[in-house]
Amino acid sequence: MSSLKDRGRQQSTSALQDELDMLQDENESLIEKLQLAEERCEEAEARAQQLEKQIANLGEGVTLEARLLSRKEAALQEREVCTSKECHSFLVSN
Repeated sequence: MSSLKDRGRQQSTSALQDELDMLQDENESLIEKLQLAEERCEEAEARAQQLEKQIANLGEGVTLEARLLSRKEAALQEREVCTSKECHSFLVSN
């Protein structure tokens, strides 16, 4: 009777050990997947920061270009005013 109990315990222990091994393998697999996902997330965050910097730089460039265009427009308007005054002065003097 004792050997039947021992055999039953060994089978039960063996089954538990198999299940434990399977769960440990699954756990290791999940940990690897988590680490890969974390790495991808970090890479995505780094890429997002790079893009944000590029957008900021583009925004600064656009702002600078807008200021330059505004200055050019003002200079052209001033030139037009001066030209029309010169033209008017020329017509009046003749």
